[in-house]
Amino acid sequence: MEYASNGKANAGLTTGIIGTSLAGLLTLGGMGGIGNIFGRPAGYVQTPEGKIGQLESEIAFLRSENYADKVGNEVYKALDAKISANLEKLYGFVIDFTKACTVINVTLSTWNNVNNRSINTS
Repeated sequence: MEYASNGKANAGLTTGIIGTSLAGLLTLGGMGGIGNIFGRPAGYVQTPEGKIGQLESEIAFLRSENYADKVGNEVYKALDAKISANLEKLYGFVIDFTKACTVINVTLSTWNNVNNRSINTS
């Protein structure tokens, strides 16, 4: 088992989830933007600082997505390499098995011919 790769994937997933959650909250105007539960008036206008925070959260979200994509690509490449190596081994086994079956068929055919001749001459 490869615990280091699993840890990286979990870290990437966690970072992505946190980034997505924070980006969603900040896009909605922070916790006050959710149904005005913290007293923001209905006609609330976002301040420049709020806009900066929103843009920073979007940047963080995009960075977390990018990181998650990179981790996913690394995992895919590692799995693809392992699968390809296993397929090569499998192809080798199939070829060896086919050769063995051919030898067995030739041997059985020869053996049957010899036995049929001995039966016919008896």
